[in-house]
Amino acid sequence: MKPAVAALVVFLSAQTGFSAEEKGIPYNTINLSMKVLKSEKVDGQKCVPWYVKSKKDGVPLDPDKARFRVRTWDGDEHPLKIEPLAGIPKDRLSDADKKRMDEGYTHLLWIPKSKKEFMDGDIVHSFGKDSVEMVQGRAISGKIP
Repeated sequence: MKPAVAALVVFLSAQTGFSAEEKGIPYNTINLSMKVLKSEKVDGQKCVPWYVKSKKDGVPLDPDKARFRVRTWDGDEHPLKIEPLAGIPKDRLSDADKKRMDEGYTHLLWIPKSKKEFMDGDIVHSFGKDSVEMVQGRAISGKIP
């Protein structure tokens, strides 16, 4: 099995509750898994959407407080675009979007694909450890996994 496919299988099959501030998720790992996924242009960049939600029952995800971003190896921080699923017109929601909304996911986090300046950086947020769950909801074929 090719390394990219192996990384994709492992990474996409797990729902990730990633930690705040400490280390986060390595951008290289996410980027490797995104190489085979369909991207969309967001603010002029190729990005892949990831679904996020709060892991705390009854506590909604506040993206302004979460401050999702990529922290590069030299300490620079780059904010990531986040979009509430509820704000997307119903006719634009994919089957994957609807499925994830039914599972309690509330936002799409747009992660840039193959961005050189992010290599060796980490995706972090400002909430406590294991307070946010993140999952990629689209399979290689574009069908719901």
